[in-house]
Amino acid sequence: MKRLFLLIAMMVSGIAAYAQTDKAKEMYAEATSGKVPVEEYLSGDFASVDSISMHDMAVMFYKANDFVSAGTCWEIALGKVKKHGKAYEQIINCLSLVYDENANPEKFQWLFQVIEEHNKYELSKPCNDYKCKLERAQYYIVQGEEVQAKTLIKESLDLCETDEQFIEVESAYARILFDIRDFESAAQYYFSVAERWKKLGDNEKYASSMYFSAQNYLLSGKYSIAEDNSRKAVEAAKVNTSEKGKNDYVIYLACLGDALYCRQKYAEALDVYKQEMNECIESFPNTESHADALQDVGKVMVRTKQFDEAKKFLQQACDLYKGLGLDSKYSNTYGELVICLRKAGENDAADSMEQEADNKRKEVWQRLLDSELESLPVTEKYLSSMVYTNSLNTIAGCYFGLDKYKDAAHYYALYTENIRDMLREKFLLLTDKDRIRVWNEQQQNFDDFRYNIAVLPDSETELVPLFVPTLYDMELISKGIMLNSVIEFEKVLERNADKKLLDVYHKIKKNQQQIDELQLVASDDNLQKVLDLKRDNTSLQKELMTGCAVYGDYTEYLSITWRDVQKKLGPDDVAIEFTTVSLSPLNKDNYVLALILASTGEPVMSVVSTKAILNNLKSKDDLYDNSQYYQFIWGFMEKHLAGKKRVYFASDNNLSDIAIEYLTDGSQTFFEKYEVYRLSSTKELCRNYSEASDKKTITLFGDIDYNTDRVSDTKSLSSFGKLKYSKDEIDGIVSKVRKVYEFSRYDGRKASEAQFRKLSGNNPQILHISSHGEYWGDDKTPEEEAMDNSVIALSGANSILTDASNDGIITAHDVAQMNLRQCDFVVLSACNTGLGGKSADGIFGLQRGFKNAGVHSLLMSLKPVYDESTSKLMIAFYNGLAKGKSKRQSLLDAQSEIKAMGYSEGKYWAPFILLDAIE
Repeated sequence: MKRLFLLIAMMVSGIAAYAQTDKAKEMYAEATSGKVPVEEYLSGDFASVDSISMHDMAVMFYKANDFVSAGTCWEIALGKVKKHGKAYEQIINCLSLVYDENANPEKFQWLFQVIEEHNKYELSKPCNDYKCKLERAQYYIVQGEEVQAKTLIKESLDLCETDEQFIEVESAYARILFDIRDFESAAQYYFSVAERWKKLGDNEKYASSMYFSAQNYLLSGKYSIAEDNSRKAVEAAKVNTSEKGKNDYVIYLACLGDALYCRQKYAEALDVYKQEMNECIESFPNTESHADALQDVGKVMVRTKQFDEAKKFLQQACDLYKGLGLDSKYSNTYGELVICLRKAGENDAADSMEQEADNKRKEVWQRLLDSELESLPVTEKYLSSMVYTNSLNTIAGCYFGLDKYKDAAHYYALYTENIRDMLREKFLLLTDKDRIRVWNEQQQNFDDFRYNIAVLPDSETELVPLFVPTLYDMELISKGIMLNSVIEFEKVLERNADKKLLDVYHKIKKNQQQIDELQLVASDDNLQKVLDLKRDNTSLQKELMTGCAVYGDYTEYLSITWRDVQKKLGPDDVAIEFTTVSLSPLNKDNYVLALILASTGEPVMSVVSTKAILNNLKSKDDLYDNSQYYQFIWGFMEKHLAGKKRVYFASDNNLSDIAIEYLTDGSQTFFEKYEVYRLSSTKELCRNYSEASDKKTITLFGDIDYNTDRVSDTKSLSSFGKLKYSKDEIDGIVSKVRKVYEFSRYDGRKASEAQFRKLSGNNPQILHISSHGEYWGDDKTPEEEAMDNSVIALSGANSILTDASNDGIITAHDVAQMNLRQCDFVVLSACNTGLGGKSADGIFGLQRGFKNAGVHSLLMSLKPVYDESTSKLMIAFYNGLAKGKSKRQSLLDAQSEIKAMGYSEGKYWAPFILLDAIE
């Protein structure tokens, strides 16, 4: 029952700027374009539109005083959010506002039932502190029960003990009053808060609260008081010379100008607005604030009939807003410019402005498209594969900008087909740095493509299926491309290939260099030479591929398409690629999509969640014990999973540190409900790991001597204490597998870094490490640093050694240099071994280190783990392997076994995930 409608009321009031999603802006523009009646537009299918975009479109209708349409949008949004959740409350509050405006009895009756149900749920909870009392007061105010509300406010204030608590209650109440449009009361409470801040000596917060008081007095029509309070805010802000202080000063000047403007003191208002503008020119030139000031000056000049001057300022504001990408403000100021032109009698100019702007934009796209299409045959014939591939992408983007979406879909598909060959050709010949440079350009193209799909006009949503297969292929190409193309290809080749293969490799590079030089000058003669060299390289590449498994892996990996993946699926299977579309830097505008592929038909797309929601999920202690979280991921895909038994999914960065396979629907986890496999990419289904040893051998590191007597109960690197149950873990595993596997055991001081490094080129089938593990970075840690900050402790880790090659700390970077290509499976029985830095190429941590070394599958942790329960889990897991069970089934059975032992909470059985553990 928390009063979250507060934020909405602030947004719909127009007092504070609020950035709607691009999707909402596009839908609103389409709805109000006049092509069809708004009511007919809103009766369409919005199943694929997220709740945030529907809500933001409602806000825009509300601002336009179209309360009926706003209500329709919020009704649709309500059906998309979790019942009794924060968003649910937020939308109910919004609907109460619009239904009040509409005076629609039927709507009110329906909403009343919804509110009553929700309130009964909330009011059943205990309420004994000032915060809860305040929330209840907010509820009763909405219900119109002022006496009860005031009683609760009093009770809330009676429970306050400090000025800070009084400020909290009064500020919250002021915002609530603002939300319910009691602006004068809100202004009074803000004034009280301001005086409290003044008493506490916080001049900055005093000025801020006085500004909000002035704003609310403006809305209540008390312009004289608004002017007075604005002046107080301006005077208080003068003394703050920090950048924020200067910014606040500009905002408060704008408020004072608004108060004077409303009092029709136009000359004074113009002076204040010019002062605002000059401050911006000095401190914040070419910013949104600068554009706001120009718009303020222009609007006063329109009022005072200084049309020529007004046009200049409004045009400058438009140019700035446009340059800053502030579409809403640009549109509004553009409208004021049109009005200015009409008042000046320039009706023809006003009439042509909108159409002219649209025409100019499309003229640019058309010119570029004509040029690219005309030169495309020559580009394909004479220029490099990279130039041709980029040209296809440019053509696709032009068609999209011209609203020719079917043509855009066709050329995006061609672009994706060609980029595979281009990357296979270029990556072989480039250094690591150059590979990254080449890929970064294409990665941006991929990001732009994802964005375009997300902002496809609602009227064109039926065309989304045309783009989804291409998006799936882009995910297959991009996920882990730098890792799986074998970043250190040349070094691996030098270390493992014979002289003949090295000569072949260098001959290919020499031929490619000649090809690049010849293609700089387009001619028929050069073309023939290029073709001859390419044919020569084709033969050489075949020889190289035959003799070098590394190169063979690399080229095949990049060639896999969604159709190849589909061929590996049976009728009971489904493959899912998760990806994220970023519409803005805000987490709420970052949408996680699921691309779902069955054994028949083309891939389909489902909007799953937002980054903001996922970040919230990560903080939940009961994430794997509470069924309410299931719907945020799997609930949106249930219709696509109906009748399926087996699910292969590849997460993206936003899901990489959540074990989504363990989310529960209340009766069972997703891992139990389906036969689930987490993959680096669903293209793993098409790979053949021929190098893996089929000899049943296990190497175990555990019960390690870190050179300390301290005992630790968790496997974290916060200390290198001896792990009490690590010996039990290793002993138990050995007892389970000794009749089936040959084993090597390294414990105490024998579990050294030197011994670990000896595994390079001498791989067991399974490598098990029971130790401390940790990731010392965060999501934004640079890639190389992340690899050095993802570590496992071995013997002597507490010693002060200068030899980094034997200091007892194994980093992900160390592992990446090793040759573990014949190792099928690594078990990292330690904390946080699945975490790492995040980049466009995936997770940079231990999992990347082992995958780069050639390991095929891993069992790793996404959270801190408990020593005792982990020991029991691992013993049970290997018991399953020894009996011939799959890795997945062994883990599932082990989880069930330790749950039965009393370790029922997710923190005990859910930290470990399997990666690429397909049999």
